[in-house]
Amino acid sequence: MSEFVLTQALSNDEFNCLWDQLNPERNPWRLNNFSVEGDKTDRQVSWSNNDYCPLPFFRAASTIRMKSERTIKKRLTLVRIHTNGQTSNQVSKFHIDYADKGNFLSAIFFARPNWNTQWGGNFTCFDGENYKIFPYIPNNAVVIPSEWDHYGEAPSSYTSEMRITVAFMYCLTEKLAEMSEVYPLKVIHNLK
Repeated sequence: MSEFVLTQALSNDEFNCLWDQLNPERNPWRLNNFSVEGDKTDRQVSWSNNDYCPLPFFRAASTIRMKSERTIKKRLTLVRIHTNGQTSNQVSKFHIDYADKGNFLSAIFFARPNWNTQWGGNFTCFDGENYKIFPYIPNNAVVIPSEWDHYGEAPSSYTSEMRITVAFMYCLTEKLAEMSEVYPLKVIHNLK
């Protein structure tokens, strides 16, 4: 599988409902997110927000899942949602979401409206041979194989705004039972 971009990934209504849950002026964010899950020796590099109503996230995840399924021509099951916020100078590390090749996809959704590309916040990934850089464009999602190294670049000093993304991680439905024996996967949401 290769990467692809979903431009205008969500409808305006879906995007606005999701932003209402993520907006740091309305909902608290905490500095407690590590760039590599489980590595508590790593320095804290970004903000997380876990106090939200899940319904707009499920709706967004379903839309992105259906658009991704049309692209790859395979069924997907949502297994994880991760919110991420970064402010200037919060540099993150390359990491992978799942090591198993070809069984998982990560959709990195650019959730902050009115982002100026001069503020930075690009998404960078490495497919094993080439680096690929995607600008932070609101309401776009970059979908990559989850085994690819990737990270979100910190915003530049031109802004004090938080770079906000939501990572929706999906397992190929045909591999879900097998991968559930390797990882502690939970089917979060799987509307048909």
